[in-house]
Amino acid sequence: MEVKHGVDIDASPDTVFDIVSDLKGFGRWVDTLEAVEVLSGQAPEVGTRFTQVFREDDKKKSVDGEVLESTRPQRFRIRISGAGMVADVDYQLQPREGNGTRLEQVSSVELQGWTAKLLKGVIRKKSYQQVQRFHDNLKRLAEQTSREAT
Repeated sequence: MEVKHGVDIDASPDTVFDIVSDLKGFGRWVDTLEAVEVLSGQAPEVGTRFTQVFREDDKKKSVDGEVLESTRPQRFRIRISGAGMVADVDYQLQPREGNGTRLEQVSSVELQGWTAKLLKGVIRKKSYQQVQRFHDNLKRLAEQTSREAT
């Protein structure tokens, strides 16, 4: 299953990259994230390993992750696994006219377990809605950060 979503942000690619590649700061824009622990390495370095704890529908879900690619300020890619899925999450950043950024997120998700596979359509819709909300949060954060820096 693939979930794609993009957003235009009035902030430089460097500013947006700094936010999406800050594993410990993910909770500032991913509102279901409760905790992050970096287990080895230092983000945004490739090979950095981490654990994230999410709360969804009053349930905590833990996933393990690794930074797969980090090319500042164009791309940041991670893989997370746990909670019945494996996901490759790819953040691609392109400069826009002026000082803006187009962020495209492509999440390739492999659902595990027969229940998840049966509910694939529902999960895809919910995932898209979550990503859209996260991007709204990211846009606000990056634009505020950009304004404060000037």
